Amino acid sequence: MLGNKRTCFLERNTPGTDSGGSQTEAWATIKKFKGFLRSMRGKELLMFSREMANVTYKLLADYIADVTIADRIRIGSNIYDIEHVDDTIPSKTKLYLEKRV
Repeated sequence: MLGNKRTCFLERNTPGTDSGGSQTEAWATIKKFKGFLRSMRGKELLMFSREMANVTYKLLADYIADVTIADRIRIGSNIYDIEHVDDTIPSKTKLYLEKRV
């Protein structure tokens, strides 16, 4: 069972410069779409004396052209890194996402 469709935003890093000429990093929304998000697995780890968890998700949506692992997905206030893009299913895009919590 896939569950409810969620509103998703594909974001791309668009570097620029601030008023002082320093490089800035900003994320621009490239596409708004609906998709099914499902958690797959999680693991806990200790990093820099802090306990953290990495959770892997699968997102299934209609075909999205030009999505890469350099992009990211935002769903509500949650940001997900794209770990893998699978576009082998006709007219669909399957994204494997990771979120560190």
